[in-house]
Amino acid sequence: PVPFVGFDGKDMGKKVGEAAAQLLTDSGWLADSAKKVGVLSVEVQTLSVCNDRTDNEKAAIIAAGMPEAQVFPVPYTGETLSAQDAAGPIITANPDVTNWVVFGCNDEGVLGTLNALATAGVNPDDVIGVGLGAYEACKPWAAGQPSGFKAGLFISGLDVGNTAANVLYEAVVNGVEPPEKSFAPTTIVGPSSYESVMDPISLGNCSQ
Repeated sequence: PVPFVGFDGKDMGKKVGEAAAQLLTDSGWLADSAKKVGVLSVEVQTLSVCNDRTDNEKAAIIAAGMPEAQVFPVPYTGETLSAQDAAGPIITANPDVTNWVVFGCNDEGVLGTLNALATAGVNPDDVIGVGLGAYEACKPWAAGQPSGFKAGLFISGLDVGNTAANVLYEAVVNGVEPPEKSFAPTTIVGPSSYESVMDPISLGNCSQ
């Protein structure tokens, strides 16, 4: 076996799901009888690394008190437009849902679903979207625009490179056998914190 350095999909999903669950709890939506909450889980169901993410996202939101019957899978192919096309009919089929939570396999899935919600006339204040990647989530934050993106999990190629370099250094210089798996760090960011967490290259992308 070759030592692996990269991201832990299950852990990423857990972090996104827990962030969504915390935002949902803080919103008070579940305790408000005037609101009906639905969850859109945007899934590439044929890809195991995506299932690792969305399965753990769903588990975290259900653990926070979200009824499983109100968690709707949105099957897509990984792209923004695919998510938008897939989410539209599900949103239309549930007109009684007043507030939505959105998460997925990547930022594109969440972005496409947020676009579908906007097309359906849903106010961004009634949406809790948590991205995975944060490279799309940060764009409306940088522009000061209202958005359903309330948080995102920042993942950085630089962190993967640094982790790999450290593993290699320890092996070559100190004779430490590389572990079977080494995972790069990931961090939940939001509109008020992303600038202090993201590296300059990623921040530059936020303004494009």
